Amino acid sequence: MHCFSLTLWRGICAQAIPRHPPLPVAELKRATRTPDKINGVARPTDNNANGTPLAMARILMIGLRYNEVPGGWTFFREMARRLTSVGHRITFLTFRLPETNRHDLIDGVDIFRVRSLYLPQIPIIIPDPTDLLKVLRLILREKVEVVYDVSSGVSPIGSLVYLFIRASRLKTPWITHVCGELKGFTGSPLRRVLFETYLRVVSKLSMSHSDFVLAAGDAVRRRVLSLSVLPEKVKVVRVGPKESTMGVSNEDLCPITARQMLGLSRSDFVVGSVGRLTFGKGFETLISACGLLNDKIPELKLIIVGSGELEGKLRNLAIRKLSQGKVFFTGWVSNPYSVLPAVDVFVSASSSEAGVSAALIEAMSTGLACVTTPFTDFVKTLHNGVVISKPDPSELAQALVLLHDNPILRQTLGRNAKVSAGRALEIYDWRAYRSKVDETISLLLGSRSDKVSVAN
Repeated sequence: MHCFSLTLWRGICAQAIPRHPPLPVAELKRATRTPDKINGVARPTDNNANGTPLAMARILMIGLRYNEVPGGWTFFREMARRLTSVGHRITFLTFRLPETNRHDLIDGVDIFRVRSLYLPQIPIIIPDPTDLLKVLRLILREKVEVVYDVSSGVSPIGSLVYLFIRASRLKTPWITHVCGELKGFTGSPLRRVLFETYLRVVSKLSMSHSDFVLAAGDAVRRRVLSLSVLPEKVKVVRVGPKESTMGVSNEDLCPITARQMLGLSRSDFVVGSVGRLTFGKGFETLISACGLLNDKIPELKLIIVGSGELEGKLRNLAIRKLSQGKVFFTGWVSNPYSVLPAVDVFVSASSSEAGVSAALIEAMSTGLACVTTPFTDFVKTLHNGVVISKPDPSELAQALVLLHDNPILRQTLGRNAKVSAGRALEIYDWRAYRSKVDETISLLLGSRSDKVSVAN
């Protein structure tokens, strides 16, 4: 099957590439130039822990999105920005969604977007192979030294880029960074099984041909090893959270005032969650869990902060599961600290985080008791939060009942969570991320140079 796919892709490349006329020189220069300064700052050089200069490389990053979300911040954008800041030349390849440009230069990063078809029923985004070929021809006019797939190896673009590189007989080092794995897909059991099978098969194939597989945490590393990836290829490289609101305190924000602004009373038991309203974030689980508690906790109110493609479906689910006036959708909020003081318990039922959630750390830093799934390593049940085994409405409902019935427990967990949030920021640190990725790239390029020297 693999040989057939490779042969077919070579045939497509051979037929499709000559048909496209040369791209304008101005476009080529714009897409492949290396700015001397990034955001007004001269390109720096960097050293590893031993003081040895690190190899600066032209890197092709493959991600699920760059800045195409409210507020413009994503893990993928921050990863590219951090590597660009130390002199790497980053070309970022992603899907083109409605109302986005084919090419942008942001943060010193060249972003190329491939025309794509979004199938929300599955859900999956299918890139247009012909458009992808055009973009790859442009990108590969200048040598790419490393491919860095930050989509956890599940993006169809990554699979097609790999086939293209193999068909072109290029020997480009490949790094796959597993930043999280989408699970808990809602819908029919058949579609759920087919989708999760797709994720496992595609990610396993991607990791098998990778020179290194970077895992965003110990839990992610265990999942990677379960796919029969060689342990010596796997390194734990954590990413950091969004920093724009880190360090903001809610001490001056009055919970009573925050509740009044949201139309809540002092006697309400308020459950809150923050995040993009998209697949894998667990909002369906949260709404269903609260629906199970309509009679048991009649004063329960649910606040959902965020926006996304599932907002309409989530609103409809809330209408079916919860009594009128029980749930509030605030939309996207630039500063969640304006909402968190109104909350009694914060919930993160996600199964697609990168080992860390900025929203979870923000909630913990304000002293909130939190309920979360096991995507992270720093929340321990009945110490600084409550960890449920999976995004399951019944299990989540039980955790909410426990915290509702024990106000003292909520306070204890909140105090410990505040301390743990500071420690988590020391572990999930962007400077450590940049250093470890730098060293991995230098190791790849150094070993390749050694092989070339021996061959000569």
